[in-house]
Amino acid sequence: MFLHGMDQMSESLKAVAGGRMKSILEELTKNRLMGAITGAFVTAVIQSSSATTGIVIVMASQGLMTLTAGIALIFGANIGTCITAVLASIGKPREALRASVVHVLFNVLGVVVWLPFIDRLAELVTWLSLSSSGLEGMARLASETPRQMANAHTIFNIANTLIFLPFAGIFARVVQRLVPDRPAEEERLIRAKYLDEESLSTPSLALGRARLKILHLGDLDMEMMRQILPAMLHGERASSYGGGNGRRR
Repeated sequence: MFLHGMDQMSESLKAVAGGRMKSILEELTKNRLMGAITGAFVTAVIQSSSATTGIVIVMASQGLMTLTAGIALIFGANIGTCITAVLASIGKPREALRASVVHVLFNVLGVVVWLPFIDRLAELVTWLSLSSSGLEGMARLASETPRQMANAHTIFNIANTLIFLPFAGIFARVVQRLVPDRPAEEERLIRAKYLDEESLSTPSLALGRARLKILHLGDLDMEMMRQILPAMLHGERASSYGGGNGRRR
């Protein structure tokens, strides 16, 4: 149904918009940065990079944009999709906010790294993708460009993962500086680990966090049993109270 809808949209778009849509797209993607900003804005509004990528591929299949313009829009879509993670982290614990910040940094830095090399990436995907030798002119462009854009999107994400994965520790330290822990007075004195009221609005998430809490309680019970047995069997008070310093663990 998704592919059928994309096909119907492409045919309708070409019939209704035609040359006017092409001129609008050329204006919005007249340079790489402008194209990335446009892709980020559209994706932030619809909150789906997949939908933006699909729309770009549809437009490319109708010959309404060039390969480099489409790649710039897809790069922007990777930034715009971060809005979903940011919105989801509002009101959540600091770990959730840090995860969304990592998502933003990963995508923004990835686009910054690749933006100057869009032409080289376009050459690479053109070489890697299958060619439509039986077609010429606009028909060939419309046939080949969608596959090339899909390959560019794949290469972008895989390459960024391989590039940034060795720097995961640095990312973690940077994010901890950007999103520090709240001061002690701002934290509630008693708070159940894994459980928060915000999760109640999403039952599947709430059940998952409740499961984590049950497992956590089981781990605490096992640790308590491990520490209390020496005291019960041998009277070793230090083993139960963390080295005999008078402070319970």
